[in-house]
Amino acid sequence: MPQVRRLPQLVAFSASLLLGTATPAPAEEVPWRYDYNAARKEAKEKNKPIVLDFGTANCHWCKQLDVTTFRDPAVIKVLTERFIAVKIDAGKEPDLALALGINSYPTLVFAAPNGKILGQQDGYIEAAGFRRQLDRLFGSGDRSDSKSSETNVQAGDRPRRALETKAKEENEPERLAQVCEKLIDSLGNAYLDLAESLLRKGQAEQALSYLERTVRTCPGTQAAQLAQERIFLVREQLTKQPDAKGVIRTQMP
Repeated sequence: MPQVRRLPQLVAFSASLLLGTATPAPAEEVPWRYDYNAARKEAKEKNKPIVLDFGTANCHWCKQLDVTTFRDPAVIKVLTERFIAVKIDAGKEPDLALALGINSYPTLVFAAPNGKILGQQDGYIEAAGFRRQLDRLFGSGDRSDSKSSETNVQAGDRPRRALETKAKEENEPERLAQVCEKLIDSLGNAYLDLAESLLRKGQAEQALSYLERTVRTCPGTQAAQLAQERIFLVREQLTKQPDAKGVIRTQMP
């Protein structure tokens, strides 16, 4: 009879052991890639669109995006199944951010599998708004009903959609030209800022090379015009004798 009384205690003890040794399931998270070139290659091979998350280490809203939007189960699911998600630290890869004309954080960039930019989100966005943006750019991704959906499309809708597609294609060169102009302006301004920084450190020779590069790579821009004017002043400074320490003191006007 005493053995019967101890049975519930033994069961409870065994259960506590099982619970204590059980390993909790790992929390789901977005499978981020951190190598941009490898991610581009993967997107092309798998024919999946790309979501680029540009941020910096000290960006408050970048951190909020990570702990809210990118923790949403629906967001995790869609990014895992349908996209190549890439996280870029703009502090470590400034050239990539500059090439895409990004100067505020966080910024999300949406691209096709071939790398063509389809859209951009500047600043923080909640999970629901993020999912709506993905749906708008790439569709819901539900193919189970695609046949019936196609059957239900009204005949008059198809010509309208064809005209819309044609209009977008005709406007594409103009849009791309505007993007290129923006990138060239950003690059020229970046070269000027770098040259100014070098001049403040007394590194006139290096500054001069970036000013000359601005003129070559950004012709016809305001940055190129300013660079040309400053090249003359820097060369004039370089002809002067160095000071007692052997350093030429030069400052951009």
